[in-house]
Amino acid sequence: MLPRLLSLTASFGRLAIRTPVTPLITPVTLRACRLQANPGRGVATAATVVAGRKASPVAAKKASSKPKTKAKPRTKTGLSAAAKLALKPKKKKKKVAAKVPSLSRAVLKPPTTYLSPYSVFIKEHYTSYRNQGLAFTEIMVRGSQDWKQLSPAQHQKYTDAAAQARQERSQERAEFLRRTPYSLIKQENSRRRKLNRTGKKSRKLSMIRHPDFPALLAPSGYSLFIRDTCAKQDISALARAQNIRPMNYVAQLWKQLPESEKQTYRQKGKANSEANRAKVEQFNHQYA
Repeated sequence: MLPRLLSLTASFGRLAIRTPVTPLITPVTLRACRLQANPGRGVATAATVVAGRKASPVAAKKASSKPKTKAKPRTKTGLSAAAKLALKPKKKKKKVAAKVPSLSRAVLKPPTTYLSPYSVFIKEHYTSYRNQGLAFTEIMVRGSQDWKQLSPAQHQKYTDAAAQARQERSQERAEFLRRTPYSLIKQENSRRRKLNRTGKKSRKLSMIRHPDFPALLAPSGYSLFIRDTCAKQDISALARAQNIRPMNYVAQLWKQLPESEKQTYRQKGKANSEANRAKVEQFNHQYA
C-alpha cells in the first residue's frame, strides 16, 4: 500500500513540475481589462495583464494603427423580390419645367355685343345673294353697292335694328359672365394685359368687365357739381364766348360757389364713396 502511495505522489509531483503556473485573475486585473485604456500611455490591456507584462508604447501604437477590416457587404442572394427592389438605388427624377400657357390661346371667349347697321343689312340679304350663285367676295361687293343706294329712312331702319340687337347681345353677355367663374375672367384679363405689353397686337385688347362689378371710383363732390352745371347750362357755348376752355370755365364757377354749397357737394361725394366701397366688398365676398 505504501509503495503505491509513493508512486502516485511522485507522478503528481512530476505533473505539477511540468505544468506551467498560470497567473491568478484578480479583481484588479478584471478592472484593468474592462477599462480598455489607451495602450500608448503605458496602461495595460486585457491581453498584457493576463500575460503578466505591459505593452510598450511603440508596440501599442503599431497595434492601434493596424487597418480595420471592413465588413463584407450583404449579398442580395436569398432575398425576396421586394427586398431586392428596396436595395436597388433609386434614379433621380429630372425636374420638368411647368408649361407656360400660350398667350395666343384665349382662356375665355364671351359673346360680342358690337353689331353695325351694315352687318344687319348683309345678314338679312346674305341668303338671297347666295341663292343667286355669288361667291363670298362677290357678296361683299354687291352688298356694299346696295347699301350705298339705300335711302336715309332705310338706313335708319337698320340702325334701329342694330341698336336693338346690341341691347339683346349685351344681356346675353351679362348672363354669360355671371355664369362664368370669376377666376377665369381674371385669367383672361391677365392674358390680355400681357399681350398688350408685348405689342404683338396692332389693336389693344379691352379688359372683360363683370356686369355686377361696381365702379372703381365714385363721383366726387366736384364731379357732381360739373354734372349739375352741364345739365343746367351750355358750358361749351359760354366758354367759347369767353375764349377759354370749358373745364376752366367750370373751375371758375366752382371757385365762385359759396362754401355752404361746396360742403353739400362734398358730403354727397363722401356718401357716394362709402356706398361704392360697400358694393366692392359685397362683390368680392360673392365672387372672389
